Amino acid sequence: TKLVATPNCTTAVAIMALAPIHQKYKLKRVVVSSYQATSGAGVAGMNELIQQTKQVLDDPSLTADVQSGKSQAKLEGKAFAHPIAFNVIPQIDKIMENGYTKE
Repeated sequence: TKLVATPNCTTAVAIMALAPIHQKYKLKRVVVSSYQATSGAGVAGMNELIQQTKQVLDDPSLTADVQSGKSQAKLEGKAFAHPIAFNVIPQIDKIMENGYTKE
């Protein structure tokens, strides 16, 4: 059987650069990190980013809470597992049994 895969946009570009390296050195594993925009979560994600950004700008003391991860109760949201304003979340989609994320 043949494997047919449809990689996401990050993977498609990486494959072009990795293919010649793999041909010469036989790569066994590649770990890639990508940073996705909140717009990938649709209107709900964008609205949450806007709402939380306004909250933090209105109350600068929330900035320390965002950085420490303690602000979930203060910054309401449902589109993301953690506050998104002024933050980077190192996860997209669900974490699978092997420790990788679905995306």
